[in-house]
Amino acid sequence: MTKKLQCPAAPPHWPDVVIWGIAAGTPEQPRVVPVPPEPFTQAHAEAALPATPREVFRLAAPCIEDGCPHWQGACSLVQRVVAAFPKVKLQPCGIRPVCRWFAQERLTACRVCPGVVTDLGELPQEPERETEVRFF
Repeated sequence: MTKKLQCPAAPPHWPDVVIWGIAAGTPEQPRVVPVPPEPFTQAHAEAALPATPREVFRLAAPCIEDGCPHWQGACSLVQRVVAAFPKVKLQPCGIRPVCRWFAQERLTACRVCPGVVTDLGELPQEPERETEVRFF
């Protein structure tokens, strides 16, 4: 049995969410520092306050494909990320073997992914408003 591919930009309310990175850098030059994947818990959410979980952590969860506003037969978000973000040094990643972005765009996605912080404090936090989220 194969494992379902993971969205590396998942919101904290999706089932089976794991932390795989910590946001670092600045708003002008964000960077993600990879960490070994671990389940995201309420304690992590509370530790992030007053920031949102997506401001502090990069989260992954099983890709919901058609349930995601970025799904168009493939992940359109990673296509936009690859086109818009600068390449950085390839770094270790604990989710690469199951990452939707890697499966779709290979190492090209991995070379821009560390520059992606998924919330700079502007996204709605209510799960029922998740379909309104547009990263860019």
